[in-house]
Amino acid sequence: MSGLIGTVRATPHFWRVHAFCTRGSVESVSETELIVRRSGAAPEHRKFEPLDSLRAELEAFADAVEGRSTFPVTPEAMLRTVAAFEAVIAWG
Repeated sequence: MSGLIGTVRATPHFWRVHAFCTRGSVESVSETELIVRRSGAAPEHRKFEPLDSLRAELEAFADAVEGRSTFPVTPEAMLRTVAAFEAVIAWG
C-alpha cells in the first residue's frame, strides 16, 4: 500500500488525502468530498454535509468523561498513530 497526505496553507485552499491499494484508490479532495476509484469501474463521487470535527471530538471526549459513552479512539490506537508518525520522521 502507498498513500499521499498533502495540504497547503496558502490561498487557494488545497486539501488532498489519497490512499492506494491493488484494486483501486480513495481520494479526499476536500473536507466534504471523496472520490472512490475501483478497477474497471467509473469513479464514484461522494459528498458529505460539513461537520465541525473539533466540536464533535470535544463532545465525544465530554461524553466519555461523564460516562455516557466510550471515546471512539482507543488509547492503543492513539499510541499506534504516534508510533507511525515517529517512524516516518525517523525514516525521512
